[in-house]
Amino acid sequence: FMAGEFVKVNDNYNSAYLEPTAGNGMLTIALPADRTCVNELDVIRYNNLTTQGFLHVSNQDATKYSVPNKMPAGGLFHGVITNPPFADLKRSEYLIRRGKKGDKEIEYTFTKLDYKLAIMALDQMANNGRAAIIVGGKLGSKVYDFKNAYWNKNDMLFGEYASFVAYLNRQYNLVDILYISGDLYAKQGTTFPIIMLLIDGRKQWDSRIDCVWHKYDPDKDAEIESFTDYFNRIYPHIEVKTETVNNDDKARKLRLAKAKAKALLLYAYAQKNK
Repeated sequence: FMAGEFVKVNDNYNSAYLEPTAGNGMLTIALPADRTCVNELDVIRYNNLTTQGFLHVSNQDATKYSVPNKMPAGGLFHGVITNPPFADLKRSEYLIRRGKKGDKEIEYTFTKLDYKLAIMALDQMANNGRAAIIVGGKLGSKVYDFKNAYWNKNDMLFGEYASFVAYLNRQYNLVDILYISGDLYAKQGTTFPIIMLLIDGRKQWDSRIDCVWHKYDPDKDAEIESFTDYFNRIYPHIEVKTETVNNDDKARKLRLAKAKAKALLLYAYAQKNK
């Protein structure tokens, strides 16, 4: 729900949303169904989605997803939300992307299905769109020190996950990364740790060697182990934006009242589901 609230901050009647690995539609509960396109490979879940009033429901391989004809003008989504399946890919299925690091051309090779699907979903996002992407965390974080599972002795991310973050950070406004303990949602049947990446728009490719998300920050990168901590991290990203073109004091106060009401509602929800 909170991820959906983040994605639809700038919602208007022209906004369209995408969930390419929708399952039964749980991640879309905050999105307007009549402007949301969903896709699911499993037939039973696909049939469930067809009953929920979505703009378009498809039954495709998400790695080959094509934008439906029902899309608004422009053919790109204003919001993308997805929690793709976590799995390793066969070598023939690897996703390879190229870019620059400084003056040097480099190649990014992604061997994990969730990374591949997340990147392909973002390809469908408008330049000013928002996205909430959930990928698999590292099981090692449940066995030994959480920090050592992601950051090396120099406090830098390492491995393919580091390449994934660098690739995203160089072309999207990566506003936050939330490391969420799997124990937080154990009632749903799994305790696999997850990572939620929040993106607010696309930017021109940044070829600088040092990327802001590579250095460990004990406050920003602490593992989230409670709903209250999660709420406090994500809420600043979903506050209602004040429209600078409208200086009418009455309208401003109305927007502020709505924002406060939403804050109280979300806080009550977080408290209830601690």
